[in-house]
Amino acid sequence: MFSGKRRRVRLLAAASAVLGLMLAGCTSTSPSGEGSKDIVVAVPSTIIALDPHGAAAVDRITRLATVNMFDFLVVRNDETGKFEPSVATSWQTPDDNTWDFTLRGDITFSNGEKLKSSDVKASIERVVQLNGPLASLVTPITDIETPSDTELVLKTDSAYGTMISALSTIAIAPASAMADPSFVDHPIGSGPFTFVEFVPDDRLVMQANPNYWKGAPTVNKVTMKWIPEMSSRISALRTGEADMMWNIPNDLVDSVKSLDNIEYGTTPSFVRYFIWFNFDGKAPTRTPFQDIRVRQAMWYALDLDTIRKSLYGDTVEAATAPITRAVAGYAAQKPYAYNPDKAKQLLADAGYPNGFDTSIEFDPNCCAIIGDFVQAMVADWAKVGVRVRIDAKETAVFRDDFRALNWDMHLQSNPTTTGEAAFTLVRLYGPEEKRNTFDNQQLWDALAGAESSLDESQRNAYYAQAEQIIWDQVAGIYPMDQVNNSAWNKRIGNYVLSPTDTPSFARLTLNS
Repeated sequence: MFSGKRRRVRLLAAASAVLGLMLAGCTSTSPSGEGSKDIVVAVPSTIIALDPHGAAAVDRITRLATVNMFDFLVVRNDETGKFEPSVATSWQTPDDNTWDFTLRGDITFSNGEKLKSSDVKASIERVVQLNGPLASLVTPITDIETPSDTELVLKTDSAYGTMISALSTIAIAPASAMADPSFVDHPIGSGPFTFVEFVPDDRLVMQANPNYWKGAPTVNKVTMKWIPEMSSRISALRTGEADMMWNIPNDLVDSVKSLDNIEYGTTPSFVRYFIWFNFDGKAPTRTPFQDIRVRQAMWYALDLDTIRKSLYGDTVEAATAPITRAVAGYAAQKPYAYNPDKAKQLLADAGYPNGFDTSIEFDPNCCAIIGDFVQAMVADWAKVGVRVRIDAKETAVFRDDFRALNWDMHLQSNPTTTGEAAFTLVRLYGPEEKRNTFDNQQLWDALAGAESSLDESQRNAYYAQAEQIIWDQVAGIYPMDQVNNSAWNKRIGNYVLSPTDTPSFARLTLNS
């Protein structure tokens, strides 16, 4: 099943060389001819859902659609990293448990309704009701008052220091539309683009919103197109069938950069990879992970430096915390160095001198060359006696099984969407979430301390405690952080790369 690292690297290099020859000297054209105001975005993973509040709300492609079709009370500026007013023009905290927001009164949804405070209330309540991955960010809100159409009052039982970053994730939709079952496939928002067409696993088409309160976008139509094969995606960029793509594998970066009429750029990332262990004891393939020595052994067994260099090059960097360096609240931890002898000894000490059998699940559509990454890890684990079955799952099944804890080990790539540590640490490791089986009261106390602190420096100190516990207790393995890269046609201007792979198309310009 496995061909070994050297052969795999040679095959990747050969494929890169061939593709480089194919692309060298070629030019790209606009997808609809010179002067077109339409763009096609070759997205890096399949499009399976559009509901901004549901189970797929933090999936990057769903989120990409959300940030371009909806408005939010506050938004994070990708250039400054600061939260800025949006639907909410201002806010104040008369006491630790109260947040008063003043809203704009001139925003209209694409169905013609005015955006009101009651719509914000209904959107928050829907997030809680659906109990999806955003729910924990707003469950501290215990009461929502709407004194007028432009006034919103949020109450909490205790201080909630990350209220603003939490609200930057909650898309605002009309209360009347959310009551219609068709909303999940035909969303209605007030953002820069409006829904036109959705074909699951294929494409989403959005049209410029002529009534957008910040001014209609220059781009007339955006087609988010899923092209499964990376080579086909790059070919589409070369021929002009696509105008933009990102998550380009390291071995193809030089070929893409050499294309005429194509710009290439990178940005610090909020996206990191993690491998979680399930140690609920419900299966013999999970029981070993209940012992911290086994979890440590699994990390020491991985030659991650070699894997990163051979497969990813400059498109990733070694992780040094459960969140990336670019995230507010990051605290560096001591890396686990490659040491297979130590891994074997830890396994023997834990009662597994001959290793054990287990499995790892992942979504092949998750990210570039993820299958090669899994095979490299499985090969390293086999060297210390741990036999890992590879369980590649279709995206929808992967997501459902993840939430149901139907896995032994789980690999995914995931962004800290808000750019603030709470989004990852509370949402993934909090006691109410049950995203994994890592139960640790000290961790939960640190997260509670951070959540209730209105002082940023104090909050970051709590985050540092939480990150150390997650790291030292090996809640998972954190192999690498992504360095986001993008390529786009030079006819596109004012493109701001996103640290979460969810860029806004609202301010793009089109050069003649």
